[in-house]
Amino acid sequence: MNIQERLLEAMKVAMKSKDSLRLSTIRMARTALKNAEIEARHELDDAAAIKILSTLVKQRREAADAYRQTRPELAEKEELELAVLQEFLPAQLSEAELETLVVKAIAESGAR
Repeated sequence: MNIQERLLEAMKVAMKSKDSLRLSTIRMARTALKNAEIEARHELDDAAAIKILSTLVKQRREAADAYRQTRPELAEKEELELAVLQEFLPAQLSEAELETLVVKAIAESGAR
């Protein structure tokens, strides 16, 4: 199941459970993906969808940081939206996992 299909299924579940924040966040993500498809004039693959969702995540982080001092309620809303969006992105590597991969790549390539 690709990202867009997962978003559609999650939207249906959010509608049924009347989770308005989750529903609006998923709709916003689907709209961003649809606009990108219209602009590109073809259906997006998962890599392109991940790039767009990553941009939305970055926007939510920056907005939350901007609101944190003056409007904590808006910062909280942005953080909740951020959590919903991150569910549809691949899991990020931890620092230890990344370091292990780098050490392994260096050893395999013979670089110093």
